[in-house]
Amino acid sequence: MADAALQERPASPLKAQLQEAAERYKSQAEALSQKRRAREANLGTHRPGEADLRKFDSSVKRNTALVKRLRQLSEDTAGSILEDVARTNQSKYISEAAAAVAEATLKPKDLDAALQVCTVLHQRYEDFGTELARKLAQQAIPAGDDRSGAPRRRTALRLLVEVVTSGIAVDAAPLVDAVICLAARIPTRQAHVPGGGAGTPAAWQVQVLPLLAAFAKAGREQLLCLPALHPPTSTAPEGDMLDAELQQLQQHLAHAAKAWQEETSAQWHLPGPPANKLLVAITATFELACAALTSEHSSLIAAEENVQRVLNHRGDVPEDMGMAYEQQRRAFESLHKSTAALGEVLDKPLPHLPQANLTRMATSNAVTAISMKVSETTPDGPFDDGQTRAFYEVLPDLSGIVPPVLLPDAAKLALAPEDDTDSPIATQSSEGALRGSDAGMPDGQEDAGLAAAAQADVVDTDKPNAAGQSLGDVRAETAAMLAQLPSLTTVAGCDTLAANLACVCSKAMRKRLVKALVTLKASALQLLPFYVRVGATLNALFPDIGQGLVRHAESTFTSLQARRDGSQQHLQDRISTARLLAELVKFRILPLGAFFTMLKALLDDFAGPNVDTAAALVENAGRFLYLLPEGHTRMANMLEVMKKMKGGKGLDARQRMLLDDAAFACVPPATTAARAKARPPLQAYMRHLVLKGLWIDDTKKVQRKLRRFPWAEHEAYLVRCLLRTVKGGYARVATTASLVASLSRYHPSLSVALADCLLEEVRAGLEAPKAGGYQRRIGHMQLLGELYNYRVIDSRVVFDTLYLLLELGHDTPEAAQRLDPPDNFFRIRLVRQLLQACGHYFSRGSACARLNRFFAFLQRYILAKPSLPFDIEFDIQELFESLRPDLVRHDSYEEACLEVDAIQAAEAERRALDTIDEDDDEEDEDSRSLARSRNGSSQGDLAGSAEALAPDADDDQAVKVLHAFRSEAAGEDPAFERDLAAVMGARSAAAGPGTRPGTEPDGSAVPFQVVLRRSGGREAHSRTVQLPGHLAIAVSQQAKAAAEAAERAEMKRLGALMAQEPSAQPHQDGAADGSPADGGECPIGYDSSGRLTSISWSWSTMIQLDGARQLLITWAGSRAAK
Repeated sequence: MADAALQERPASPLKAQLQEAAERYKSQAEALSQKRRAREANLGTHRPGEADLRKFDSSVKRNTALVKRLRQLSEDTAGSILEDVARTNQSKYISEAAAAVAEATLKPKDLDAALQVCTVLHQRYEDFGTELARKLAQQAIPAGDDRSGAPRRRTALRLLVEVVTSGIAVDAAPLVDAVICLAARIPTRQAHVPGGGAGTPAAWQVQVLPLLAAFAKAGREQLLCLPALHPPTSTAPEGDMLDAELQQLQQHLAHAAKAWQEETSAQWHLPGPPANKLLVAITATFELACAALTSEHSSLIAAEENVQRVLNHRGDVPEDMGMAYEQQRRAFESLHKSTAALGEVLDKPLPHLPQANLTRMATSNAVTAISMKVSETTPDGPFDDGQTRAFYEVLPDLSGIVPPVLLPDAAKLALAPEDDTDSPIATQSSEGALRGSDAGMPDGQEDAGLAAAAQADVVDTDKPNAAGQSLGDVRAETAAMLAQLPSLTTVAGCDTLAANLACVCSKAMRKRLVKALVTLKASALQLLPFYVRVGATLNALFPDIGQGLVRHAESTFTSLQARRDGSQQHLQDRISTARLLAELVKFRILPLGAFFTMLKALLDDFAGPNVDTAAALVENAGRFLYLLPEGHTRMANMLEVMKKMKGGKGLDARQRMLLDDAAFACVPPATTAARAKARPPLQAYMRHLVLKGLWIDDTKKVQRKLRRFPWAEHEAYLVRCLLRTVKGGYARVATTASLVASLSRYHPSLSVALADCLLEEVRAGLEAPKAGGYQRRIGHMQLLGELYNYRVIDSRVVFDTLYLLLELGHDTPEAAQRLDPPDNFFRIRLVRQLLQACGHYFSRGSACARLNRFFAFLQRYILAKPSLPFDIEFDIQELFESLRPDLVRHDSYEEACLEVDAIQAAEAERRALDTIDEDDDEEDEDSRSLARSRNGSSQGDLAGSAEALAPDADDDQAVKVLHAFRSEAAGEDPAFERDLAAVMGARSAAAGPGTRPGTEPDGSAVPFQVVLRRSGGREAHSRTVQLPGHLAIAVSQQAKAAAEAAERAEMKRLGALMAQEPSAQPHQDGAADGSPADGGECPIGYDSSGRLTSISWSWSTMIQLDGARQLLITWAGSRAAK
């Protein structure tokens, strides 16, 4: 697999790696060669004689000044000192010059300059090297319990090593004696006592161990005679897969490695006995340091537990206790660092330290994190639900997702075996041991050892990665990955991005990642948990990512706390930082102590923006800390302090509300589980059928089950259940309307009761509008439209509701402002919902005209409002396009008012002319029902539907009862009726009563003519239905038939009587005496069966007025019998 991966690398990055590896070998070989030549020059030097030295200045003043200059030796002053040494004769001041160099305060960067000065003095004066070694050995050994001057002693020991290895001091005895003396100061295991009391580290941990670690690192190969470590290299695949250039580079790398090996072998090494003494001393020191490290670790854990216990009970840590703990922690870190350096030199691992209770040590100024364990008091730990717990605690293990070959060095070290995880040095030491064993092979096996060392694929994080990508490609890929951060909204996306970043996460890339994670816009703070999850996932492999996040959050908080800025941007920055700190705490990256310290600092100055910051901290992380056992006590104390300060600091209403919200989020009030309402079994079953059964079974099954209930007792409760179905979504509404339509065939009162309750709910919502009832009111409109679709209600109810939505509450300006303010557009949504449900049926007949009229009023209502929001405007456009595509919308409120005024004026004119037919209120829609027709025969007026009258009729036939013919024609003249009654009263005749056709004499059954039309068909046919005579409708019809028969008999009698009287004299004959002359005729028509068919009349009367004036009155008329 490794060979295949190597073969897939691009050629150019592999060539660059081979060139860099060869250059690294070459540079180290040149350094070793220069060091070897310098030793040979120091050992074979030709010093000037006495005669030559007399040529230089040997005055006391000159030498004293030079000694002072030597005490100030550094990299900057080395050049001038060398010029003074070349002009001065110091043969009588050698011991003073050596002491001055040994006492100089040198830094690590000054060692090369000091070695150059010592080389010049050694080549001129023979005794200088021996004197310098003795003085440096004395300077390296601390006197008594002196803990100061540790850097000076460390550089002195380093310079002594360089003096011995470079040949300036031929005798290495002072160095060996100094190292053995330092090692002897370390106490044995039996005499070891952890610390120096009260958190003070032992003297040997500060004075001796760092010196020995520095000596072992500087003299590893030449003084301890340990094998040299190969520099990091990269290799190319073997065999025929290499081209000519790669083979040449590979050969160049092998030659460079061989030259480095030869120079390493040619270096001077300390003879066997002294070297063995030094190696035994360093090994014993490492073992004692390991024992001390284990003991100090246990002491630090005990101190942490003590600090945590005091912190939970008191809320803060005493100053002396905190200082002692911090000093002990620093001593442990120093001991760990020195022991790790010794282990690296000796190729030995550090002792295993239990990580479960160990604090996460952070470098630089990071605060130690107290160990935190998941609470076992609740199933989900310190979280309210399992989903939140999984988000913050169940992080992916990248070691099982990303192949180790793709991970940088830091990640590989983190994935090392358990016994090597305590120190990153251990892995490097094991690699050095392998290479050292190769270096110690015989000459015949050196090439094999070099080849094995070259095969070690150690990836430099600042160089091309294991996949063969160049640094530019890696940067571009990282930038593309970081650009995906603003789109993180899922846990899977966070884990995928973290796994991809782990493959290219070098040290520089990790710094860019930390910067990207903390750079978040104020408008995207909801993404902060996902950002921190990515950092927490990578923190398992790269601890410096978590340390960088903590360092940035703490520094930002401190800087914002120091500023006194009242701007909104400053407040927003504070809140963003507070939320970042809260997320870091919940992911267990930020220590608890640091969080509570920052919260306490805010409470100490509880005013201004500190109140908002404290509220943000408590609101986002307070619940987590309150449920965490380690933070429960202190968090409860902080909440109590906040509660007291809220009432005593004179905060404004906004800040008090923020504190109340934070306290509620941290400790919500105890709530009990909602108890199910106890209902009778029949009501519970009815509720189940309506609310759940309609989703499981079809409507017919639910209908059959509901018909079995005692209807008189449970009809009201069924209406309530039907109204509650609007909460289940639009799919239930249509099913509910279908159920009501089918049940109304057997129980007509259900449709009436449901419609009444629904209209009451609609009016109640308009009279008392509440924001929380918007969805329910939309459902009511949908249900009302579906009831119309299923013929439960007629169009009058729909249009009355539409006008009610536009007009209710506009009687006075005050009522309109309260019930329908100008900026409230919800009534338009209600109108749109109702028309969307049933408006497509208003396409023909009188309903079409009514809808056109309503659209005029709707446009006036819309234009009276301010500009509509985009979503409502789109809904209105869609409504007009679906129902009235040709409708031209008005552009101004005045145009809409003109159209409404024209409609109202036309209706007023028609009403004045009495041309408005009252029957327009009846349904006249061919899309929903059959048109009504008039029957010429005498027939009773039927109320209700044929389904109610004849429940046994077929379900697939729609039954519509024709209206009976009216007793008097519409539009008859009342004056004519009075004249006819007068004429009939003047004549008297007897006539036999008639019998109404279709009426049984005994009243046992009454026939009714009905019209049948099959569903979906257009042709209709009539059918006779026999109703029992005891029904109210049959009794009423019989009574009306009897009254009409009596009227016909009376008219027939009167006509016969008038026909038998003699004709009247002409009016001229009776005019002589002034008496009125009467005359006339009344022909009556009969059919073949003797039935009266028509009657006509004419009558005239002469009346004598005063004087010679007369008045002639004539009546004439005719009428067909009913």
